[in-house]
Order: sequence, then C-alpha cells, then structure tokens
Amino acid sequence: MRDDSYFTSGQQSNQGGLPMLYSNAGSTHLRHNAFAKVSYNLVRQVEGYRTRDSLAVRYDTVAPDSLRMRLDTIVLTDTLMPSSIRTFNPGVVGLEVNYGRRKRAAYLPSMSDSTLWSLTEATIFWTNDAYPDYRWRNPLKITVGITPRHLRSHLLGDTLSALSLLNPFVKAEVSLGRMELAAEAELDNTIRTLHNTVDESDWHAAAMLKAKLDSNGINTLNISACVQHSAPELMMLHRAAAPLTPQDAQRYEVQYLRQSEGGWLPHADLTLRATHLSHHYWYDTALTVHEGSDPFWLLQASLMTRMQAGVMHLDMQHLLQYSGDEEQLAVPLWATKNSLYVDMHLFNRALRMQFGVDVRFHTRFYASIYDVGSGLFMEQDEQEVGGYLWGDVFLNLQVKRATISVKAGHLNALWERQPSYLLLPHYPGQAFGLYWGLTWRFFD
Repeated sequence: MRDDSYFTSGQQSNQGGLPMLYSNAGSTHLRHNAFAKVSYNLVRQVEGYRTRDSLAVRYDTVAPDSLRMRLDTIVLTDTLMPSSIRTFNPGVVGLEVNYGRRKRAAYLPSMSDSTLWSLTEATIFWTNDAYPDYRWRNPLKITVGITPRHLRSHLLGDTLSALSLLNPFVKAEVSLGRMELAAEAELDNTIRTLHNTVDESDWHAAAMLKAKLDSNGINTLNISACVQHSAPELMMLHRAAAPLTPQDAQRYEVQYLRQSEGGWLPHADLTLRATHLSHHYWYDTALTVHEGSDPFWLLQASLMTRMQAGVMHLDMQHLLQYSGDEEQLAVPLWATKNSLYVDMHLFNRALRMQFGVDVRFHTRFYASIYDVGSGLFMEQDEQEVGGYLWGDVFLNLQVKRATISVKAGHLNALWERQPSYLLLPHYPGQAFGLYWGLTWRFFD
C-alpha cells in the first residue's frame, strides 16, 4: 500500500497489456540502484527450538530362523515460546538507505543534453513486530518512522533540485481471525526550488480490509480505499508556463481473489475500481502542459483467470473501463489478452512442453503519441488506434534447467490485406516474424 504505483506521480496501473497513462513509459536507460538495510531487535530473543534425543528399538528379520536387533536414534525437537509475549514491547528499530540514479537520453539534435535524476533517501523506523520467528502472531502491528529524501534533477540543460524534509509515516495492522485490517498515512513535506511550484505538502492515507472466505485461504475478499494529494512530477513542473495545482485522487477498490493448487479454476482475480481525479495533467502535441479544470471519474472492471482441464489451459485477461472525460484521459472501452495452450510432460516427465496461441485485442481510442526526443507521451484527438486482432503461436520446451522458446509473432498478418497495425499513432506494430530464445539456469 505504501508503494502504490497507482498513485505514484499520478500514474495508472498497466492492465490488459495496455498502459492507461504513459508518463512512466519513457526511454529510460542507464539505471543504477543501491540499497542497504540494518535492524536491531530490542526484545531479548531465546532459542526457538530445543532438541532432545530418544532411542527406539526395531527388530529386522534377517533369516527365517534368526532375528537381528538394530538401534535407531530419533531426534525430536520442541518449539519454545518466549517466556512473556507482549503486544506492546520495545520492538525493532531499523534503518534503510537507498540511492537511485536513472538517465534518459535526448535523441534530437536540438537537445544538447539529457535528463538525469538521482534520489537519495533513508527510512528510520520502529515496529512492535518483535517475534517474527514464532508461531504466535502479534494481533496489533504498529510501524512509525521518518523518511528524509534528497532529489537532484538535471532537465535538458537546467540544473534543478528538490529537497524533502523528514517525512513522517505511520502504519497499523490488526488481525481478527480470518480478517486483517491495515491503515497507513504519510506526509511528504516537500520543498522544491522551482519557480512555478505551489508550496504545499504531499500526503496520502489508505486503508485495506482483507477477509479470508474459507479456512484454507483459497478465496479472499479485499476492500481498499486510498486518498492522495500530490504535486506533479518535476518534468511537468519544469515545462509548465504557470503554477500547477497539486492533484487530488481518491480510489475505491473491491477485489475477489481465488488462489488454488488444483481444480479447473486454480486462479481468478475480479477487481472493481473507481478513481476520482481532480487537477489532472497531460501534454498536448506541442509538449505544453495542461491542467484539467473539472474533476472526473475513471471506472474499471478487470477479470484475470486461469482455467484448466487436464493438459488444456486457458488464461484470460479482460479490462472494461469508462473515462468521464476523454479529453483529459482517453482509454479503450475494452482490452483483452487470451492464451490457449497445452501444458504436458513427455518421456517420463523428462520433457515439459507448452504449445498454444495468444490473442490480443482492444477497442479503438485516441491513444497518446510518443515523443522520441523528450521521452514523453502527448495526448491527441486526430488518429484512433485499435480495433484489430493480434495473434501469436508459441512453443516452449523445458529439459531440466534449460528452456527453449519459439514464437511466430503477429501470425494473422500473413493473410490480411493491411497488416500494418499501429501500436501507437505513427508507430506501426511489428509484422510477422519468427522469434526464438534459450534460457539455461545453471543453479536452482
């Protein structure tokens, strides 16, 4: 919940093989990241297990007229609990340090420099979850901490920087039998040195209820709500001609999840989601930043299933959605991806084979245009994309740790008159092609 990508920089999740917002799909490369974590348990720990030995006598028959006695040693272990378990205890203190750097090159001759981000952050936290290795679970888990951040950005020749002060956060989890309730809140007191930044603090609050519908946890119901107040990303603030108002977003979600080891329906995920957006931002074809004046709703219903009958498998992903303002956020009404394949073992289970087809489709909509030079996506209302099928045939062979993959991509382009489908406006999709790959894992 804390790292909810659905609300990070106003980005939407990718579902059904189709991105909803494209600001996270730039030509980023040369990414580096370093992470370190250290923690100390303030609660005195005891040995979790005690070993005791016992001798068992067993008689084995060697011949019809003789017996041989053999002694076997059986090692038994007892699980030890702490002498005094407390919900409220000195707990665990810890420190996490993370450094990340990513670069996006500018490909146009007029742009002499590239875009560079570097983020250094540390999280200092305390939690009362001091018994992670015991069968007893703390019914109330509390985590509090602060996260200082330092961000430096180099945007197309201009050096900018942003400094976040001590950002406090709190998280609580309550276990009530088959139900778990979690809530969290974080204040991002950001001070940016940009001329057109509104000096307001970012914050978000979220709550989630998880209920197991049966004793073995196969069927689960999740209900969540999230509210966030956040400033636009630095690139938008740098390009905007006037100050931008922070975006307000509220999301409400209900999810039914089924996860089983067998049966004809081993996996199912049905999610209903409603998102209310205020002060939404987007780029036009001139890379000018626009801020929406009217709030709108984005309604989504997704279904992901895996079905099987013997060796036959059918994986489906369906996404239905409706945008209350197509000018601010254009989305396809329906997007789907389906895989029908055979998964079987041959030659006394020495060879595993998967053979089948993939079919993708989404309805027509005004998709965003990708700008190569800036690595950004721009909204447009001149050319629609979609409304056609895309089919692949694949074969996977696995022998021990080696996997061979062969795919005939965009197979239907062989017999269709206009196979030059567009993935994005002015960007045609790949024509028919044969692709293969080999993966060999030397260790498990």
